[in-house]
Amino acid sequence: MKIRLKTKEVSVIILYIISVVCYFVCVDIFTLQSGDLDNLRYIVFAIAIAHGFLLLFLRGALSNFKYRNFGNEMIYVFVVVMVFYFLSVRQANEVGYSIGTRTYIQLALILIPVMYAYVLINLLSIKTIIGLFEVGLYINMFFYIFFEIGVDIFFDLESYQSINFITFKSPFETISNSETFLMFFVFFYFFKNSAIDKKTKNKYCTLMVLSFLFTFLSFKRLAIIFALCVILLGRMIDLKGELPKCVTLITSVFFTVLTYFYTLFVKGELFSSVDVYSFTTGRDYILSLWEKKGYLSYGYGSSYELIGRYLEMDLVQIYLEIGLVAVFVFSYAYFKIARVNVFAYIIMLYEFFNLLTASSLPFSLGWIYLLICVSCISTEKIDMEHVIVKEKRGKVKKLFARKG
Repeated sequence: MKIRLKTKEVSVIILYIISVVCYFVCVDIFTLQSGDLDNLRYIVFAIAIAHGFLLLFLRGALSNFKYRNFGNEMIYVFVVVMVFYFLSVRQANEVGYSIGTRTYIQLALILIPVMYAYVLINLLSIKTIIGLFEVGLYINMFFYIFFEIGVDIFFDLESYQSINFITFKSPFETISNSETFLMFFVFFYFFKNSAIDKKTKNKYCTLMVLSFLFTFLSFKRLAIIFALCVILLGRMIDLKGELPKCVTLITSVFFTVLTYFYTLFVKGELFSSVDVYSFTTGRDYILSLWEKKGYLSYGYGSSYELIGRYLEMDLVQIYLEIGLVAVFVFSYAYFKIARVNVFAYIIMLYEFFNLLTASSLPFSLGWIYLLICVSCISTEKIDMEHVIVKEKRGKVKKLFARKG
């Protein structure tokens, strides 16, 4: 594992490694419910972000309009935050409350990944980012094996024999690490064909296989299905191809409508013959706690202050707390980041199904990797840095062939 350090990248790389290690220490050792120590990761992220923007400012990237920045579509997320805040204030006023501190915390959870991904994309080269993803994978594996699962379980043959594909239970199941493993997989799957020599290609393929295996071990159903779909689709369509621009609007409307009907389903008001508890793995019970405790929304994140936990269905939570308009704005902003690139769109499509049925917004590192991955793939950064991703083109692949 070699990362060729450029002088101007050294401080960024060091802070990145510190941020990733600190994140996993907080999540896997201090755990998500450990109070002030757990918040340390946000402080480190804030330092890394401030440092990154300072470097961008000193290099003229923020003041010189001729400077080529990448991932500028991320500015839409700032609009999301402003809309969420406005809707939260309005909702709180309607019920005679003041918005709680949790609203600010959850808005910060949206902003942190966007801001950090933006500075990394614009401060580092693609080759350096590939190296950092490799380092991130090894750090993730270390904390997963030694702290999240435990060495005794991970290296015990009986643990693997106890995996049940019928009930989908596994001693290796994890929430906090599964998203990062999946993002490593899709990243290396895309860049494996960018290697300039056989040795490098073999390394990228090894990293891809490793991240796939750990995605599988993490045992998150949607992540495993998506990883298998990526492998299948990669053989069928051109992942570097482009989609019609209207796809962003259509997809945003689709997820807004889907969120409405999925909420009805979770409440037991749609498809009543289906066992909602089993299908949602108990998330309908979490939602029922809102009614039992007489919950009245006073802004984004206010439900957490009442029941002390996430709903674990991010889009449903946004809808029930501040309305469907918020869901649409949120969806539109993130699909704008994916632009019209086929692979970036597919990655974001997965993430929104995950947001609908589960919770990923609290896990900032997974979103940082997702946004870096999507922006590297969908922007002109690859072309400007002369990174050539070779791909075999079959008849079906030409369906989504890249324009020009």
